[in-house]
Amino acid sequence: MAASSSSDAYDDFETDEWSPDKGSFLNHAIAGSLAGVAEHSVMFPVDTIKTMMQVQRAELAADTGVVSLLQQTVRTQGSQRMWRGVQTMFTGCVPAHGAYFTIYETLRPALGRALARRTTSNSAAAAAAGPPAAIASGAAVAVATMAHDVIMTPMDVCKQRLQLGYHRNSVIDCACAIMRAEGPRAFMISYPVTLGMNVPYALVMGRATSCCAGGSTRRASTRSRPTCSRGRGRARSPPPSPTRST
Repeated sequence: MAASSSSDAYDDFETDEWSPDKGSFLNHAIAGSLAGVAEHSVMFPVDTIKTMMQVQRAELAADTGVVSLLQQTVRTQGSQRMWRGVQTMFTGCVPAHGAYFTIYETLRPALGRALARRTTSNSAAAAAAGPPAAIASGAAVAVATMAHDVIMTPMDVCKQRLQLGYHRNSVIDCACAIMRAEGPRAFMISYPVTLGMNVPYALVMGRATSCCAGGSTRRASTRSRPTCSRGRGRARSPPPSPTRST
């Protein structure tokens, strides 16, 4: 009972983590990639309005407003204009998310094992740094985010140019035009800024998620322990099952 309860608690709070019990890693990576495509596609009109407002002068953007700009764009250019450049998300999301999941799921357990050995050899320093699983998750998310952004940053450059109507609505034509006019540096010029925004977020998210999931799993495991019944002796809990490695 204790082993099954612990496993159930793990599954409840580790829904974003891959394990062989949940299917093949390929299915996990494909599902994550398709989820990313769906997310970016559904919210693409909002991103288009955001991009338009960012390139306007501040006073003009403030006077126009989000709703007014949306209505004006749809009225003058049609509703399809809001999805101009969405093909960049189809092109970039699948390889970017595939790289993200592959690196994260490979690096996280390797870092976890290395930090666990370090915890055993130097318990004082490890205790000050924090739980090994949380540190490994944060570091793995950060490295995976770097790889993800290497793929998505050039796509984001093309996306914004297409959203603003600078080129014909074709990723290849847009990329070739940027390459001829500005060179390859134009595709990665915003990469340091992107990392400065995404990596700290990834570090905090990965470590906080691991800490919260671990605490929730421990609480769930504690609630599932057998208690004594009225009129009977206290039930003896079986020895705890080995915890799953992260």
